[in-house]
Amino acid sequence: MQSGQPAKFEMAGNTVSKISGLSVVPDSVTAVTSTYIETDEGKYALSDKVVCYDENYMVVPISDVIGGGYSVTAYYDRHPNMGGRIRVLKVKAK
Repeated sequence: MQSGQPAKFEMAGNTVSKISGLSVVPDSVTAVTSTYIETDEGKYALSDKVVCYDENYMVVPISDVIGGGYSVTAYYDRHPNMGGRIRVLKVKAK
């Protein structure tokens, strides 16, 4: 994992049992909806608990991101072909 990289925390009861980095979607995000992001290569499903962070790691409502005006970097837990979902969107105001 790298500094600043979004991570997935797996729990065993009240204890963190595993920390692993999320993978970045390699393509530019061209659109965001409430259920998926779109790139030139296709659509990626969003987790129903997706979180959007700005460059200061402040939470941004997904409704603000859907409205446009942000460049978006998306991160997923597993490859979408294996049932993975987008878990984190890092956004930057254009």
